[in-house]
Amino acid sequence: MSALGYNPVIIGVSFLAMVLAQVGLLVLYGLLGDRFGYKKVLLIVEVLFTAAASLLALTGNLILIILAASLGGFGGQGGGGLRGAFGPGLTALVGRLFADGSERIKRIGRLTFVGGIASVAGTAMLALHASLDAPLGVIGAFRALFALSAVISTCSFIALLYVREPKFVKHGSILSKSSGKFVTKVSLSNFVSGIGIGLAIPLLPLWFKYSLGIGPVEISAIYTTSAAVSAFSSLFAHRVSRENNQILIAASSRVINGLLLALMVLPVPALAVAALYVVRGISAGVGVPTRSAVTIGGVGSGEMGTATSITAVANRAALGSSSVGGYLLTVMQDLPLEVGGAFQLVGGLLFYLLLRNESTGKSTTPIGDDAEAQAGER
Repeated sequence: MSALGYNPVIIGVSFLAMVLAQVGLLVLYGLLGDRFGYKKVLLIVEVLFTAAASLLALTGNLILIILAASLGGFGGQGGGGLRGAFGPGLTALVGRLFADGSERIKRIGRLTFVGGIASVAGTAMLALHASLDAPLGVIGAFRALFALSAVISTCSFIALLYVREPKFVKHGSILSKSSGKFVTKVSLSNFVSGIGIGLAIPLLPLWFKYSLGIGPVEISAIYTTSAAVSAFSSLFAHRVSRENNQILIAASSRVINGLLLALMVLPVPALAVAALYVVRGISAGVGVPTRSAVTIGGVGSGEMGTATSITAVANRAALGSSSVGGYLLTVMQDLPLEVGGAFQLVGGLLFYLLLRNESTGKSTTPIGDDAEAQAGER
């Protein structure tokens, strides 16, 4: 948008509109997934993304840009906002296909790995912009990348056609009373932790630059390394998290992440700070699949889409704290990391304290044809 000549105020207002629209869509997709099937929702999301990327490759109109970015999931937080490893219905689909908690963590871990590696590759795609800039111009280079994204999304749509989903049984209520309480507890933890992430993570590049005196190349290397080790560690999450300790592992990951974030302000060499951030990525790689499995395990099999959407919205809504983080940075450079780390640590403690007595096996009941057959026998 900056390349098209829009000023920062317009860009900021547009970004807010995109995020608000995506929050609404996230809940809508979760509800639709619980009613009509998660695979169908994933296919709809891919179609919308392909259409949005194609439109962005062709237009410079502000209204169309906002519309396309909102529907396509652009402008949200990493991975495309409404797509990637945690797109609407994907975690819920895993929950329907696999009843065992450890197996769910294993499968979600694999998705997290692929999503993480794809995120690194997607970031690397931006390097193509410099190469395309000379022959196509700044705007032309961006349009070429959007067109490439549309092609990749089409391939993703085709792959999804071959995904199996059990015969779907529609449910009447949005969330049962017990599931609603469970989701509220997870959302509270997510919101508190999200405040911490919003306070610190968006400002980390600035903090690296001014506190450590390192440049874009070094910062990019830290981020890429952290993303890579986080992706690989997610492959082993199921080996760490067992049925009897999933809530503990999920909570501990957040506590460790918060603690490491706060420790990064210690007066140590830049290499040691970078190491702390990379270790934080390892902890996140284990914690994210485990928390996802806990969330879908605490609700009924026909409520997983709504549950994951609501808990994700709680986390994203809290990211608005980034504006406060900017203020804290002007007061004292280390404050965003210290306060943000504290919030994330508290979010982890809340996750454990609120959920330690909860059952995470509610959605391990039979699904599809098996469920109907057993219902008939009863």
